[in-house]
Amino acid sequence: MSFGKNMARFLALIFLLLPAGAFAQLVNPGFEKTFQVPEKDGESKKLTGAGWKFEEPLVFPEGWKTNPGAFKNGEYRIVSGSENVRSGDKCVYLRGHLSHNKAIDVAAGDELEVTFYVRDPGRKPAGICFYFYERNEKGKITSFAGSKQLNTTTSPEWELKNVVMKIPQDNQGRRVNSTIIALVSQTGAYFDDISLSHRKTASWLNFGDAYFEGRKKAAAGNYEGSRADFMSALGLTEKKDERIKALTGVYDTYVSEKDFKSAVGTLKLIIGNEKPDSRLNLDLHLKMADAYSMAKEYDLARGVLETVLEMGGEADEEKVGAQFKIADLWLREKKYDSAIDSYRKISGMKQSSPVDGIRAQFRTGEALALMKDLAGARTAYSGIPSMRGVSLVDRFDANRRIGDLYRSEKNHAGAREFYEKALGVDDVNDWEKAALLATVAETYESDGMLEEARKAYGKILEMGSKPWNNKKIAYSKIGALYRKQGEYEKERETYRKMLDWISNDISRLSYGGETEIYLVLSQMLKLTGDSYFAEGKTAEAREYYLRFLEIGRVAINNNHIKEVESKIGLNDASSLIRKAEDLFAKESYPGAISEYGNVISSPDANPRQKALALDRMGDVYTKTNNYVQAREKYAQSLKIIGISPEKKAETLFRMGDSYAMEKKYAEARSEYFLILAMAGIPDEMKIEAREKTAEIFRAECEYEKAREEYGKMLEMKGLSGRKKEEIRERIISIYR
Repeated sequence: MSFGKNMARFLALIFLLLPAGAFAQLVNPGFEKTFQVPEKDGESKKLTGAGWKFEEPLVFPEGWKTNPGAFKNGEYRIVSGSENVRSGDKCVYLRGHLSHNKAIDVAAGDELEVTFYVRDPGRKPAGICFYFYERNEKGKITSFAGSKQLNTTTSPEWELKNVVMKIPQDNQGRRVNSTIIALVSQTGAYFDDISLSHRKTASWLNFGDAYFEGRKKAAAGNYEGSRADFMSALGLTEKKDERIKALTGVYDTYVSEKDFKSAVGTLKLIIGNEKPDSRLNLDLHLKMADAYSMAKEYDLARGVLETVLEMGGEADEEKVGAQFKIADLWLREKKYDSAIDSYRKISGMKQSSPVDGIRAQFRTGEALALMKDLAGARTAYSGIPSMRGVSLVDRFDANRRIGDLYRSEKNHAGAREFYEKALGVDDVNDWEKAALLATVAETYESDGMLEEARKAYGKILEMGSKPWNNKKIAYSKIGALYRKQGEYEKERETYRKMLDWISNDISRLSYGGETEIYLVLSQMLKLTGDSYFAEGKTAEAREYYLRFLEIGRVAINNNHIKEVESKIGLNDASSLIRKAEDLFAKESYPGAISEYGNVISSPDANPRQKALALDRMGDVYTKTNNYVQAREKYAQSLKIIGISPEKKAETLFRMGDSYAMEKKYAEARSEYFLILAMAGIPDEMKIEAREKTAEIFRAECEYEKAREEYGKMLEMKGLSGRKKEEIRERIISIYR
């Protein structure tokens, strides 16, 4: 079907038939659901200020609220009991206005019929008030357009009543396209069981309603219905700007449907029939070029863009962009010589800025690279750093791209020369630099220069905390390089440093701190297991693999789980621990306790796994302030034979901490003293036990004893310089 026939078909649908009527959804029409209004909402204060009588605390039916601004000295209450209500258990007593919260989209000529039950022993009129509003094209209510109230008679018994409102085109000088209903009684009446029927007009009565509905349907993806509404709008106006709006809406629907031929035809109709001003004419031509481009009619698109280049001064701001589009279209067709010629024209245009020239030079380099003229591409990029208006980012990117070109030719030395120039540019963000350092490292590795590759990754580790993900990758890459050389212990030490780094620096991350620790922990455990496995130490590998399989709280790559299980076989206890950890993280404590119990009874569980399960059961009880039960589990864990001194120390810490939480400080110190007396545990565990002991004395205001413990810390092996400074400061400020 031709565009002209399409247009005729839609013009024939100007009087669009709509559904005869539908029941609108009212929230809580029988007032059965209620809620207590929070004091901070200020509704009680508003009612008091308007002189209303009401019961406190204030309770509203869900979906409804009083409107004290429309009625002074009113009265409102929820009425309960089957003898007082029409149906259900609740109704409302009202002297004033009770509004439904939801605005209803309407159009001129629509009919709203509200049906309700009402009773009034005084037989005074009661009814419905319709608040009118005007919305803008985006659907936002912009102004109040007045109201209309329709009353009906009442009697002492419940009676079914209804009122019908035909929506006007405007009210108080404003268009009406939204309304809110409110129950109304001037003297006091009971209301129950409200319903609303919305009968839409059989034909639009004004441009605004038809156009607004077209926009709504387009947003919902009903493009054919949207076009019909836009065409209806077109037949309801004599204003040029409104006709253009309607036809532009039609154009947008065709673009959304990828019917670019019809989209272009609509634009031509606007340009030919409506004689738009120069600015709009320019915009329409740019839209037309885009439509041709999306339709892959590149010659036609360029023809329209050439027309833009020939326009007067009103198009100056768009001419450089039009020339870029012409060049990009040549590039899309892989006609590189024509693209390069088009980019080179940009620098000579009077409207072109230095930034435009730099952008064109980058694009020229890209085109030359695509046509495999790498030397020409390097020449194009090498000219950028000396161009007028060039930024530091431009210098960085130009050198990086030259390096990439050398790298594509496997000339890694040449690539590194320009990568180093890029890295020498000041004020380029850390993420870009970290990524480029990783690329430098990869070139060294490709050349077999593993020590230099490690140094390049090491520079990433020396950077600040911002490129934290690059740092995580750098640790694993350094470890992999050590493995290549068979230096397994150095590899595993790298992974330990990775875990220490993320644990210490995680507070600097803006999000996901705890999750990231668990992710890095799972990575560290698997990589360490891989290292032992590669070295042939299968027992050690198995222990780290089991710990990897036990990590809960974060999603572990399923392929990694399968890979590990293919090496060590299935382990039921590790799967149970992982499940329990997930439940613990989700605060599903009964489920977590149950799963930890299953670990203890599992025939697959080794002593460490059983002790871990008991410790975690204790942690659940600690989390829920059941300290006695927690310590019972910790005590059971300590009795398990075959666990390491380090694992026992971890349990003693838990025991001591649980006492400290209950302010049973003497008992807590006893547990920490046991750790200090243990052999075969890391220095940092003893340092932590000494510090906790000092903190306990400090909490008891035993400042001299606390100072003594801090002093002992300063003499302990393994205390870092940073920690020493912190402890010295605590000694000085011991009384604070």
